[in-house]
Amino acid sequence: MLVKFYGLPFYVFAPQVLYMFVFVTKCCLNFFSMKYVKRFLCFAMTTDRKMKAAKAAFDTSVDCGITFFDTAEVYGSRFSFGAINSETLLGRFIKERKVKDPEVEVAVATKYAALPWRLGRQSVLTALKDSLNRLGLSSVELYQLHWPGIWGNEGYIDGLGDAVEQGLVKAVGVSNYSASRLRDAYEKLKKRGIPLASNQVNYSLIYRAPEENGVKAACDELGVTLIAYSPIAQGLKSCRFKT
Repeated sequence: MLVKFYGLPFYVFAPQVLYMFVFVTKCCLNFFSMKYVKRFLCFAMTTDRKMKAAKAAFDTSVDCGITFFDTAEVYGSRFSFGAINSETLLGRFIKERKVKDPEVEVAVATKYAALPWRLGRQSVLTALKDSLNRLGLSSVELYQLHWPGIWGNEGYIDGLGDAVEQGLVKAVGVSNYSASRLRDAYEKLKKRGIPLASNQVNYSLIYRAPEENGVKAACDELGVTLIAYSPIAQGLKSCRFKT
């Protein structure tokens, strides 16, 4: 599904080739679960063969017109058993692709990890600049708070607004936000004349909680784009069962 998002094309329910590439980058978030660790190691360890496979997935996605890639600073981080950071890989793939095709436009979304020791608006800007450095970009299309902070979110929302005003991002969003948190973030940014662009949540034909907990309704009401992660339920919707 192609979604017009502030004038930029964003694929929410992407074909499987893109999903598998993005899923590689996301598995490391669940590093406490061995099944995800095994899957992550299977796809993302920095062997030459698997690196070529990841690059081929990226190039195939772009060839098919899929040019929106969602990543995060914690995907493939130092916690992930030595895997290369996803932002670093994505930045490398974009740079190599532009050498081949200078006219190609790739839209990047990444996320801020609201870790307990990160406090205040400046931590958002510092993390964003680190992400941009890894990506090799001067700005990204979308910067998101990956999850709500345990000490509150006001400073983080202020940091998102600062990032927009400094030209480091084109749009800002949140991820894994409830309806009430979504409304709070929306109102705080609205006071600065900055729209809350998106809320990225777990949403698929199998997992439809956003329809039941008020998140989708709040997004629709406020004009916030709902971005689905795990849109094929981490592969369950793509399985073929023999009968």
